[in-house]
Amino acid sequence: MKHTPEPWALYEGEEVHGVLDSTGRHLAEMWLRKDWDSLANARRIVACVNACKNISTDRLEKMVPGTLANLLTLKREK
Repeated sequence: MKHTPEPWALYEGEEVHGVLDSTGRHLAEMWLRKDWDSLANARRIVACVNACKNISTDRLEKMVPGTLANLLTLKREK
């Protein structure tokens, strides 16, 4: 099964922030809470997904977390 194609986009609402697919449909929502910044979380999700375009999910899952060098040295995958 394939994930929803990029680019994803940020949605900023009054009570909820979220992630939209390339056609504007809602993929995820983060309700506003005092104990975390839901806008920052939504922005990070969108940025990471769009930055990882053309890198398979299998390959991403095998990477060592926090190692940006792994991302920078990957060749584009089809």
